[in-house]
Amino acid sequence: MLQITPLPRDTRPDPYDTRWARAILLGLQSKPIYAGTVPDEEISRRRVKNRAARKARKTNRRGR
Repeated sequence: MLQITPLPRDTRPDPYDTRWARAILLGLQSKPIYAGTVPDEEISRRRVKNRAARKARKTNRRGR
């Protein structure tokens, strides 16, 4: 009969469990990044505009 052995646990330290990372996360929590502060219409308008800009950049790169 086969015996099942558990896989070894990942012993690497968590890269997000540092004082620096925690400070960054704490600072970002208080920023109003689309946290209900921007209307949905504005978000979709920006996404359409960004999509068109990415397409234009891609086209310009091909022309070189």
